[in-house]
Amino acid sequence: MPTCLLKIIQNLYDADEYVLVDGTKQARLRPTLGVKQECPLSPLLFSLYINDVDCIARDVCGAVTGVADVCVTHIVCR
Repeated sequence: MPTCLLKIIQNLYDADEYVLVDGTKQARLRPTLGVKQECPLSPLLFSLYINDVDCIARDVCGAVTGVADVCVTHIVCR
Protein backbone atom coordinates (compact mmCIF):
# COMPACT_ATOMS: atom_id res chain seq x y z
CA MET A 1 0.00 0.00 0.00
CA PRO A 2 1.41 3.43 -0.85
CA THR A 3 2.65 5.30 2.20
CA CYS A 4 0.58 8.41 1.42
CA LEU A 5 -2.64 6.34 1.33
CA LEU A 6 -1.71 4.56 4.55
CA LYS A 7 -1.17 7.94 6.27
CA ILE A 8 -4.60 9.16 5.11
CA ILE A 9 -6.29 6.06 6.55
CA GLN A 10 -4.34 6.35 9.81
CA ASN A 11 -5.39 10.01 10.12
CA LEU A 12 -9.06 9.00 9.72
CA TYR A 13 -8.74 6.75 12.77
CA ASP A 14 -6.20 8.75 14.79
CA ALA A 15 -8.39 11.06 16.88
CA ASP A 16 -11.34 8.74 17.51
CA GLU A 17 -12.99 9.01 20.89
CA TYR A 18 -16.17 7.34 22.05
CA VAL A 19 -18.45 8.04 24.97
CA LEU A 20 -20.14 5.01 26.53
CA VAL A 21 -23.35 5.87 28.37
CA ASP A 22 -25.13 3.64 30.88
CA GLY A 23 -27.91 5.60 32.53
CA THR A 24 -26.15 8.44 34.32
CA LYS A 25 -22.68 6.86 34.07
CA GLN A 26 -20.36 7.87 31.23
CA ALA A 27 -16.92 6.74 30.16
CA ARG A 28 -14.70 8.10 27.41
CA LEU A 29 -12.37 5.81 25.52
CA ARG A 30 -10.00 5.91 22.59
CA PRO A 31 -9.89 2.66 20.62
CA THR A 32 -6.44 1.33 19.71
CA LEU A 33 -7.44 -1.64 17.53
CA GLY A 34 -10.08 -2.48 14.97
CA VAL A 35 -12.06 -0.50 12.44
CA LYS A 36 -14.92 1.95 12.86
CA GLN A 37 -18.37 0.40 13.01
CA GLU A 38 -20.64 1.44 10.12
CA CYS A 39 -17.75 3.20 8.36
CA PRO A 40 -17.94 2.59 4.59
CA LEU A 41 -14.17 2.04 4.56
CA SER A 42 -14.26 -0.76 7.19
CA PRO A 43 -15.26 -3.66 4.88
CA LEU A 44 -12.49 -2.69 2.44
CA LEU A 45 -9.87 -2.51 5.21
CA PHE A 46 -11.04 -5.89 6.55
CA SER A 47 -10.86 -7.38 3.05
CA LEU A 48 -7.32 -6.05 2.54
CA TYR A 49 -6.27 -7.59 5.86
CA ILE A 50 -7.85 -10.97 5.07
CA ASN A 51 -6.16 -11.05 1.65
CA ASP A 52 -2.74 -10.61 3.29
CA VAL A 53 -3.28 -12.79 6.36
CA ASP A 54 -1.60 -15.76 4.69
CA CYS A 55 1.68 -13.81 4.65
CA ILE A 56 1.24 -12.76 8.28
CA ALA A 57 0.39 -16.29 9.45
CA ARG A 58 3.00 -18.10 7.39
CA ASP A 59 4.71 -19.78 10.37
CA VAL A 60 1.58 -20.19 12.51
CA CYS A 61 0.61 -23.82 13.12
CA GLY A 62 -3.02 -23.02 13.91
CA ALA A 63 -5.63 -24.21 16.34
CA VAL A 64 -6.67 -27.84 16.36
CA THR A 65 -10.22 -28.56 15.21
CA GLY A 66 -12.46 -31.58 15.64
CA VAL A 67 -11.52 -32.79 12.16
CA ALA A 68 -8.30 -34.78 11.77
CA ASP A 69 -5.47 -32.87 10.07
CA VAL A 70 -7.43 -29.58 9.96
CA CYS A 71 -6.06 -26.51 11.75
CA VAL A 72 -7.44 -22.97 11.77
CA THR A 73 -4.68 -20.47 10.95
CA HIS A 74 -6.59 -17.36 9.89
CA ILE A 75 -7.24 -15.94 13.34
CA VAL A 76 -4.16 -13.86 14.01
CA CYS A 77 -3.56 -11.99 17.28
CA ARG A 78 -0.67 -9.70 17.88
